[in-house]
Amino acid sequence: MLCAWAFFVIGGSVFAKASEGWAVARPTFTHGLARAGFESVLWAGVAGALVIILAAATALPCFVRYLGADGWSEIRRPILGAVVITIVTTAAGSAVVLWAHHLVFAQRNGGYWPYSMAFLILAALVVATVAGWTVAALRTVAHLELPSSVLYAEGGFALILTVLMTVILTGTVAWSAMVATDAPRFLSGAMTGPPGSPLTPNLLTAGAFMAAGLGLAFRGAGRVTGALRTDLGH
Repeated sequence: MLCAWAFFVIGGSVFAKASEGWAVARPTFTHGLARAGFESVLWAGVAGALVIILAAATALPCFVRYLGADGWSEIRRPILGAVVITIVTTAAGSAVVLWAHHLVFAQRNGGYWPYSMAFLILAALVVATVAGWTVAALRTVAHLELPSSVLYAEGGFALILTVLMTVILTGTVAWSAMVATDAPRFLSGAMTGPPGSPLTPNLLTAGAFMAAGLGLAFRGAGRVTGALRTDLGH
């Protein structure tokens, strides 16, 4: 489920870039489904982040006990690696944002290849950061002794997160289709690709990451429900 959410974090970041400015402009002639889709992505994303925080807080006492038993030496490398890549990404992101303030809209959206290359490098660093923290979390959890009460709670969080990820992907598809139909000029101005088509590179990338994440989420949810059925059967 952590891997599934990591895919959604990346896909959601791409969607945020693709829809940049729409929340402010929000053309009055766009279908209400576009607004509903956009807001569902926003609020389901916030709710998903809160679920992740609650899941981490639930396992925190187990993590503290593990550290008290000299467990830091076993998880030090992945965590420090994630910290380093985060620092690099933060520095690179600050530089790109500062640079963007000195460029016009066209240059920031594919009209100036040095900036485009810098943005792609930053995107790769963001992906590496998400991957680094996901790996660190997975390796840490693998060492924890979780009591049954915590496992049940984490299973519940996993099922809730699956529902939220389904909402996010559905909202993304709805927004893309409706805006491409009713406001194609927004898409053609926000990203490359033929006006009127929802199959633009940014949205394709966002949809691909989210679809992969949802596939993992369904697999995880299936394991959770299967374990629950087994426990109830006993």
